[in-house]
Amino acid sequence: MRLDVVRASLALVVVPALVFAQTKTNNNPGTAGTSLSKAADRGVTGFRLFKDDPRKVMFHLTTSWIAGESKQGMLRYKMAVFVPKAVWEDPLEASTANEADSEMLRRVLRCKISLELHDKDDFVLRAHVMPFKNVVDEENARLTSLLANDVFQMNARDYREFLNAGSWIISWSCGFIP
Repeated sequence: MRLDVVRASLALVVVPALVFAQTKTNNNPGTAGTSLSKAADRGVTGFRLFKDDPRKVMFHLTTSWIAGESKQGMLRYKMAVFVPKAVWEDPLEASTANEADSEMLRRVLRCKISLELHDKDDFVLRAHVMPFKNVVDEENARLTSLLANDVFQMNARDYREFLNAGSWIISWSCGFIP
């Protein structure tokens, strides 16, 4: 009887271990089995846009792809732009922008900002001028961030190249800003 208990216990441990050992997760977005229409967080990057201001502006990109006819489709994206809070600021006030942050975002709005998607060899796949809208703190009527939520044409092959090993940057032209 004791041998039966040992065998049953062994079966409870070994069989699930073999099943889980054969389960494979796909950590690489954009490869076979992963839906291109699923939102992919592409990260946050900071850029110093103005010579007369040492602060950086942070850009956060999320993308996905919408299928179309003849292997043509649309890349959809959301780009959030914000001024990072200093670590020593009160965390309870972190959700509200101060006037200096709002002014910085107003300066950014006067610039022409393009999203550049690159492949693994750093060649530009697409460049797209982003139309931003204001995100305002209703309580204080201050500009807290900017948001671009748009689409542009891109085929599935190019989108996979971007997802698998590509990168993104922004380029900007602010012209004459007093």
